[in-house]
Amino acid sequence: MERLGDLYFELSNEDRLNILTIIEETPMKLTGLSKELGITNQECSRHLTRLLEAELTRKGSDGLYHLTPFGELSLRMRVGQLFTVKHREYFNTHTLKRLPQEFVVRIGELGDCIRTTNITLAFFYVEKVIREAREYLWEMTDQYLVNTFSLRNEALRREVKLKSINSRDLVFPKQVREWYRAQPELVEVGDKARSAGIIEERLLDGTDVFLCMSEKEGIVAFPLPDGGFDYLGFTSTEGKFHKWCGDLFDFYWRKARSRASIVEELYDWVKGRPKAVDVLKHIATEKDIIIGDEIIPELESKGLVESGVLTLVGEIVYSWVAKKSSDRPIDFSRYWTVVYKEKKG
Repeated sequence: MERLGDLYFELSNEDRLNILTIIEETPMKLTGLSKELGITNQECSRHLTRLLEAELTRKGSDGLYHLTPFGELSLRMRVGQLFTVKHREYFNTHTLKRLPQEFVVRIGELGDCIRTTNITLAFFYVEKVIREAREYLWEMTDQYLVNTFSLRNEALRREVKLKSINSRDLVFPKQVREWYRAQPELVEVGDKARSAGIIEERLLDGTDVFLCMSEKEGIVAFPLPDGGFDYLGFTSTEGKFHKWCGDLFDFYWRKARSRASIVEELYDWVKGRPKAVDVLKHIATEKDIIIGDEIIPELESKGLVESGVLTLVGEIVYSWVAKKSSDRPIDFSRYWTVVYKEKKG
């Protein structure tokens, strides 16, 4: 820890930091550095002596000062700090606590970006990414954004491949469910895309970031301290930014599980438990639960119920349980049709 403190002390001086930045590009002699910095030779020499003692620089036989490998690494590591310092206000109100450490270390790769400072601008860029996608669209979100539904369906009609990661406890508001039922063509587009393998959907126990990206552009927003999202964050088409977003999405994609496999697993669990079926039915029909309320904590732990309403997974499972009347295999990928188009049995 003492050595780290020493390093921070050397880098805290603006002149010493500027010396390192200059010789990173072009090794220079003392007189050239003092002229470049606008300071005296004596003052520059004092800074160079400190940097030599800290093993951040070395002096060649020709009198040129160079970065040591340790100096090069120290400068590379500061990129992330420069990014967070630049956006100090944002990172005082948003957290990276749940982000994997490897991506925190690489946070400087987001440096060449635009910061979305209000929700209107944030949603503008989300809509732009979806509208301009031609090859693929990757999304990780705590909820479906209603304003993007039509754009997502247009992308599916263009056969843009969609990968989506959501939280297991995602809930569709009642107004959204009614809106979907009033537009059966949207249901058909989604289920046809699933059948064709254009849509792949996976679930996590929770979402650590909001992310939306295409082959051209990426958007990332970090959560508030309480775990919720205001969708304010950063966007860019720059290569390093795009790769960081893609690598992060791939990290979570490998952790997540297929929505269809989770629904199938929960369907098998629910159908053998009459009390669970009864409770789900009462919640779905907004009736008081007379018996079986002791099973609600278990339903919540499995992601079927959240705050007294069915999650999307809960709706799908209950719809299949209510509809199933034979032993024919179930196509669990057709859940939109069952939940929002066909009548429950």
